[in-house]
Amino acid sequence: MQSFEITDVLVGVVRYFGGTKLGVGGLVQAYKTAARDAIENATIIEKEVQKQIRLSFPMAQMPFVMHALKQLNMEIISRDFSDVCEIQLALPIASAENLLSELSTLPSVEIVHI
Repeated sequence: MQSFEITDVLVGVVRYFGGTKLGVGGLVQAYKTAARDAIENATIIEKEVQKQIRLSFPMAQMPFVMHALKQLNMEIISRDFSDVCEIQLALPIASAENLLSELSTLPSVEIVHI
């Protein structure tokens, strides 16, 4: 996986034969080849590492919060608009501090790190 420069990956290789005819070196090579073939034939999806937060705010703040979220281009994971509005967000870790400081300027909005 290092040669493909990928991280946070799980590669599963299944062996159908339980013998040891290949020897230890042969088994290592067989597993390595199977993993390489799987990665070469896979569709690699790049995702940015994200942090999740939950915003709690009164309904009166809804227009301001939604406007800020639209401007900051954040991914909304879930929302609950009962007595107290709650929105769960995913934001890129690389820009989390800037985004959180923007959100913290909204009045009556509580930010909870998940």
